[in-house]
Amino acid sequence: MHLHLWSNEHRRNGLGPHLVKQSIPLFFEQFELQDLYCQTYSKNLAPNKTLERVGFEFVSIEPKTIPGWINFEQDVNLWHMSRDRYNRLYKNKNEDNNKEDNNNN
Repeated sequence: MHLHLWSNEHRRNGLGPHLVKQSIPLFFEQFELQDLYCQTYSKNLAPNKTLERVGFEFVSIEPKTIPGWINFEQDVNLWHMSRDRYNRLYKNKNEDNNKEDNNNN
């Protein structure tokens, strides 16, 4: 998973966490992943805070990495979300919300 909000006007308004929360189920449900990893530039606070807020767990700092062909050599933070963690944080919560909605109808 790679995180970027290119336009300054879309930054700092909660859009990052919202979009990541929307995409996480796609990775686990559509692609049937067991683990989801994300590498962020260690000095870029915004994506690191975003991943922590949405439930990723910090794994380690990977020194002197080039995470993609358009990137420069940098220290990156490695973040991880397992399917079990996804189920606890997202899937079970969504199922509970759907039950509440059905009970209110």
